[in-house]
Amino acid sequence: MSQLMFYENVTPLNRDQHRALRLNKSNGDYGFAAGANLAPVAAVEFAPASADYPILFSGTETDPAPVALFGLSQGGNLFVERDGQWAPGCYVPAFVRRYPFVLARTGQSDGYTVCIDDRYKGFGETEGEALFTDDGTDSPLLRDSIIFLQGFLTEMERTTAFAKRLCELGLLVTRDMQLTDAKGKTTTLRGF
Repeated sequence: MSQLMFYENVTPLNRDQHRALRLNKSNGDYGFAAGANLAPVAAVEFAPASADYPILFSGTETDPAPVALFGLSQGGNLFVERDGQWAPGCYVPAFVRRYPFVLARTGQSDGYTVCIDDRYKGFGETEGEALFTDDGTDSPLLRDSIIFLQGFLTEMERTTAFAKRLCELGLLVTRDMQLTDAKGKTTTLRGF
């Protein structure tokens, strides 16, 4: 599963190039996730996420990843409303909340750099919160975002180790599911 789902143009955040950039992230604007019927979840999120979504393991038999299922059809997220709001009272996975920021590997090293989706409609130079202060240092918004991204990365690494251990113990078995809705329409989910 792509860790860059939702992103149109991932660009490294550059202190000089993006000095005037501001983020006007409307409260709860999740329209970017409307086409995603699932998203990865970290093991630490299982309890809150499972209250609203089925959690399945997707991927390969040797490299499974837990995902929250938002809808049965490709491109259909039943939890993003027409106005871009997430369904009230439902948990929003960290994978979704991190957007429009993401950590990306830098070359072949183990290092990461902070990147943005520079096509996100909430970026501009006149409205919203600044990413950098006047002297070019990280704004509180950017500092908090980086802390969130680092925490998310740590939890996803732990989740990957957890999933691999489940495989080693033979606890995960690949299955297909056939579901029939109230109108009699049948949907098959394969490879979970």
